[in-house]
Amino acid sequence: MGIFGRSGEQEYLESVCSKFCLELDLSQQDFSESDEQILYQIILSLRDKGLSVDDSVGVILQLSSKHGDIFEALDNYGQMFFGVPTNEGRIKETAIRKHNYRSFTENGGENIHEAVSIQIEEIMSLYPEPLSSSIIEGDDLDKIPHGKGQFGSVNNPIPVNGAIGEIKYLSKLRNSSGAPYCFHRIGSFDSDVSKFPVDCYEIFSLDKTDKRELYFDMYHPRRSSLAPAGLTIESLRSQNSLTDKPYGYGVDSSVDNFPLGLIGEIRELYGSEIGVPLEDRIKKVFENECGFDHEEQDEISFDERIKNKIDRNAILSYTASIDKVNSEGLTKLMIVAQKGSINDLIELIAKGADPTVKSKNGLTASRLALRAKKKNNYKILKSAETWWKEQGRRLFVEDEKFNDAHFQSTVRITPKANSNNNSVTDGISLTFLFVAGAFVLWAILVFMR
Repeated sequence: MGIFGRSGEQEYLESVCSKFCLELDLSQQDFSESDEQILYQIILSLRDKGLSVDDSVGVILQLSSKHGDIFEALDNYGQMFFGVPTNEGRIKETAIRKHNYRSFTENGGENIHEAVSIQIEEIMSLYPEPLSSSIIEGDDLDKIPHGKGQFGSVNNPIPVNGAIGEIKYLSKLRNSSGAPYCFHRIGSFDSDVSKFPVDCYEIFSLDKTDKRELYFDMYHPRRSSLAPAGLTIESLRSQNSLTDKPYGYGVDSSVDNFPLGLIGEIRELYGSEIGVPLEDRIKKVFENECGFDHEEQDEISFDERIKNKIDRNAILSYTASIDKVNSEGLTKLMIVAQKGSINDLIELIAKGADPTVKSKNGLTASRLALRAKKKNNYKILKSAETWWKEQGRRLFVEDEKFNDAHFQSTVRITPKANSNNNSVTDGISLTFLFVAGAFVLWAILVFMR
């Protein structure tokens, strides 16, 4: 690679470079590709002038001293004579050079992920400022030193570079049997070890043996070369490629009914050519044995439950305050979804609680139930979301008046003989009799005239 592997002047180049690197306590990994190109041109020009190896080394050392260090010298000479690189390009090259390549190499990073220079160039091209600088100027490390708990937990998140880094890392993650994972991002959460929110992904191995959550800190210049306990990262060398694939069996957003909910979302993110084969495998693996195959059964179950709870009084007394959030940004329904029972949920929904409202982290009550491993609550809330969109919103929010036929046909409830309904019915009957009697009396008086 670079100046250490060229034909023709190879011996001269290697001699000069090895000597001045020894003097400056540097190695090849400390130089970016642009640095190598500039240095190559300088060394060849010195050779063309007839300078010996030692004389050329002396000139380079003088340049380094004059400009502060060898890298500043290469920066200045590159801008003056070779037109590389300035402004945004310099940010990238400076970031590449300043990172700790030796620790990266010692951990086998160059065999696991694509080169750091490629990773940083990708970040610069994908993300605008100041986000790109926040990422590439982050700490260069495989593991956060002051992390607490297992690697990959909320207070010991996995260092990666941006959302693309999360996808590339997860696409190469393998369980103990070598199976890949499907994944989606549940949301972002506060961490004790990062000034930025960390992203939480739910992952499920395609051999259906491992399901867990992993947390990522995406404000780092490169992806960690370490894997959580019991897992491995597929090496770049095994892929026979210079770059990691920017796609996998998942997405960087939240999906319902994971993992089957990935079908359609993957295609939208990566395109049909890449997405369809990925989705086909997910469907083949999970459609009969995994996910929540609940729609028809749970719709009936929910309708049966809700029709026995909701009544006209609940609708007429509805107030939006039932969806008021607490200091943590959660509604009553969201809290009950994680800790309460199905009956508690039905009670709240029957009073007008909106199951489609999202928390400050973008999660609905059903998603919170799923994270809390309350599978039955999740199922009933998914059915409630459908019911709310089709009927509940209109009942509680949009319509202010209801006649008996509309109310009963919409909610599919047989009127019950209770005191409230009797009082309403009695009121309507008395009003009707009063009006009818007044009309008959008026007709008699007119006729007698």
